[in-house]
Amino acid sequence: EWTRQLGDIRQLLDEAIGMSDSGRGPMLQAAAIAAAATGDVGQATIFLDRARREAAGLDPLVLDLLQASFEAGGITARHRLRGGERISSRPLSPSERLFIAEWILRASLESGEDRTASGIALEPLLSNLDSMTGIFNLTSEDTILGVLPFFHSFGFTVTMWLMLCADPAGVYHFNPLDSREVAKLCEKQRVSILAATPTFLRTYLKRCTPKQMESVSLAIVGAEKLQPELRNAWQEKYGIEPTEGYGATELSPVASFNVPDSRISGGAGGFEGLRHGTVGRVTPGSVAAVFSPETGEQLGTNQSGLLKIKGPNVMLGYLDRPELTAEVIQDGWYNTGDIGCIDDEGFIEITGRQSRFSKIGGEMVPHIKIEQELTRILEDDDTDDPDVICAVTAVPDVRKGERLVVLHRPIARPVSEVIDELKRAGLPNLWIPSVESFREVDSLPLLGTGKLDLHAMKQVALQAFGPEQ
Repeated sequence: EWTRQLGDIRQLLDEAIGMSDSGRGPMLQAAAIAAAATGDVGQATIFLDRARREAAGLDPLVLDLLQASFEAGGITARHRLRGGERISSRPLSPSERLFIAEWILRASLESGEDRTASGIALEPLLSNLDSMTGIFNLTSEDTILGVLPFFHSFGFTVTMWLMLCADPAGVYHFNPLDSREVAKLCEKQRVSILAATPTFLRTYLKRCTPKQMESVSLAIVGAEKLQPELRNAWQEKYGIEPTEGYGATELSPVASFNVPDSRISGGAGGFEGLRHGTVGRVTPGSVAAVFSPETGEQLGTNQSGLLKIKGPNVMLGYLDRPELTAEVIQDGWYNTGDIGCIDDEGFIEITGRQSRFSKIGGEMVPHIKIEQELTRILEDDDTDDPDVICAVTAVPDVRKGERLVVLHRPIARPVSEVIDELKRAGLPNLWIPSVESFREVDSLPLLGTGKLDLHAMKQVALQAFGPEQ
């Protein structure tokens, strides 16, 4: 088995090296990561040296860090009996290490929606694991349910490497939308921590009983805004409130989190770890600040601006893309591209994405806020369908500068009724798209992570509402 898996890795490595110059850099970095996981110093050194020789411009610091981290110690597997009792802690076997190595490399070669995306050097990932362990007071009594895809940075870090490197056990299912199987696993394996998106939590709310979820004490959500209605519904049915956090792949990926009282070591004791409507405080050792998008000046508390993060969780850079790295990291600050504000106690509120505003009649109009209201209006409580039902984008407009456009899947209500609901929700008239600006589509373009593909969405809108429209 060892020989077969090692042969598979070599074959994948050859495949990576055989790729074009534009595509092989990230693949060779993945090969180096895979080599570092094999557990054989000799083979790891061969793989790393080969990657150095074959990949022109590959940052040798990245490979040195990989080799150093490999030589410093092995990965640990923690095992539990069916009832949840931990019985051993041991190094992974050679076969297990090779399985992980093969998976990392194969996933890097075969998955991902953007073939032009650059590899990201994430040596700071270890700081993220330390932060997560400390923030949520994780122990060997915890069991985390892993349903997020490993090609997504949050799933990769929190639902794979956290279990391999820290105390919690892990339980896995390949389909996060299979709410019935998720419920069975939570009940049978006494899952205490669930990491998901608000979209997934909505499906669980409809199909998982309170008894099945009674062991869950922490539901961590990210990737999209947690709506108050969903938070309250979870509290009412399961007795816990989902905990909202924030991050990005470039931040390894966790940047901030709310922490419920039940997870504060020694009890809250007057310490406020959670504030509704925010994504919590920045992770330990990091700093968050907002800057003026126009002048670049650092702003004070309770002022809206461009959110930037500095700390040990910031990536080393985009692989072989120094110009792009320099655009997003300046003086150690990573530019998230999100608009937010930080209150006097350090809680961060995300109010929008810099690229998801339209300037209409001289006013900045947030697409996300309009999407949230539309989703609330169009959501069907009688279906388990988790797919995104609508999205807002914009196209050029000669008179106003930009025109809001709504792409939506088939809906039961007339568009005129939807617009009336938007008005009753209190949105300014400038924020309300016209009836003619709604366009039905079979499905909305999504990335592999489940997020909207903004570029593809813009192209669909331009085709439907170009200048001739």
